[in-house]
Amino acid sequence: MTLCPTAQRAEARPLVTGIDFVADYSAATFEKVDQTGARFVRLNIKWISVAPSIEPHSWNPTDPEDPNYGWREVDAAVARIAEESFVPVLMIFTAPSWATFEGTLRP
Repeated sequence: MTLCPTAQRAEARPLVTGIDFVADYSAATFEKVDQTGARFVRLNIKWISVAPSIEPHSWNPTDPEDPNYGWREVDAAVARIAEESFVPVLMIFTAPSWATFEGTLRP
């Protein structure tokens, strides 16, 4: 007796792993990461480091290309990670004070 006759066994897939932190973006560091088998490199980004510290009167905060954002360092890190054939995973945290409401993130 089969309880679910249309169910099929899922194909086994390899486990894909990543690393949370690299000390620098040198070829030697990425060689060590590659030796672990990791395919992803997580890049921790403080929003306060790319967003203006004081909310500008005229800007579009939903547009990542707005000139009030400063993505240069993040762009360079993402490019370097990709250049070494890893997948960058961005983790954005720490909002600027203007983006919070009474100590919590604004909706």
